[in-house]
Amino acid sequence: MLLRKKVVVLSFALLFFSFLHAQIEVAHLASKGISSTGLGGFLNVAIPVTEGNALTAEAGFYSFKQNDDGIILVPLLLGYRYTINGSGSGLYIEPTAGYTIGATDIQKINENGSSVVVDGKYAEQKVAGVTAGMGAGYIFPGSLAFNIGLRYEHVLVAKDPSLNLFSLRVSHSFSFRRRED
Repeated sequence: MLLRKKVVVLSFALLFFSFLHAQIEVAHLASKGISSTGLGGFLNVAIPVTEGNALTAEAGFYSFKQNDDGIILVPLLLGYRYTINGSGSGLYIEPTAGYTIGATDIQKINENGSSVVVDGKYAEQKVAGVTAGMGAGYIFPGSLAFNIGLRYEHVLVAKDPSLNLFSLRVSHSFSFRRRED
């Protein structure tokens, strides 16, 4: 019975998803006292609204290393992909918003430049928060639809410096239904 429910849910989801982008990206993280280039991956699902435009949902993963400090970010974003020519391929822009979950081992610093200690332990800087961003790119038409894009994301972190992410992404589109040409 449980297997049947899983198959029904998966089939229902595949009927509504037009494209699934999944690949890696190179990203640069910049914040107060932090500047690091790392790798990431993402899964972007597009749900068509019109012939060339779609609502998008995305989950990603970034890993950055600066000296002995590491940062892990997991953005969960919703967006709207607008293709300039209205065909679903070609140039596009994609504003996004959501929330980023994250962890770091970077020590929190107070206004005087000293490490913050809470309950006898060094406090770590927070990296999670509300996220907003803008992407632009080009989706190549055809059955092997590749997507090349640039993206900027700003993570608003409460009581700690905000994060800025710049990324270059290359992905391949997996289509779950045929497009009418």
